[in-house]
Amino acid sequence: MSLYCLGDRKWASCDRVANDKSPCHLPEAPGPCRGLLTRYFFDSMSQQCKHLFYGGCFGNANNFRSMADCQAKCQNPAEPTEAPEGHIMSARRSDIVQPTRITGESTVAEPQVQANVTNPEPKEVKPTDLCLSPVERGTCDGSEKRFAFNSNTKRCHAFHYSGCEGNENNFQSRKDCIIKCIKRRKARGRGTIRIRKKNLNSIVNRSV
Repeated sequence: MSLYCLGDRKWASCDRVANDKSPCHLPEAPGPCRGLLTRYFFDSMSQQCKHLFYGGCFGNANNFRSMADCQAKCQNPAEPTEAPEGHIMSARRSDIVQPTRITGESTVAEPQVQANVTNPEPKEVKPTDLCLSPVERGTCDGSEKRFAFNSNTKRCHAFHYSGCEGNENNFQSRKDCIIKCIKRRKARGRGTIRIRKKNLNSIVNRSV
């Protein structure tokens, strides 16, 4: 035999419950005190767990702090319990079954396909050589003296930069513009030899 006690330090109620029996067969017992504690008990007539206002002292062991505790202890676990209205049961990630494709050798998981995929907008293609970019003043209201390479004249010219936007064909000094766009171009063309037309005949005659 074991004792099951309810109450506080001042008042206590103890019921003798056999170890081989559950408290579910005991009757509803709110107790003589005037407290209004929300508890739950098992009604052996309807075989359902019901709400109970417990007074706070005495009572018996058929007294549970939650509906889930009452159902787990007394109600038949094979009977499905309805979820309270207003609550939506959410499935855990581990409960979601992924689609599989069965082959002759093994079972292969099908990859998930993401829907509503939008194609990125094509980006504007810019010249690979910044010196070929047009001169752009920018969109702000400032006026700073800068230099840019003019691909038509093959020279670096000054212009007034607004202070924002623009492109990379924008140098703070004429020297920087010349180093970047003129000297490097001359270095690329050093492998060719230019011969004036009037000297071409003399070179040909000498070789003959």
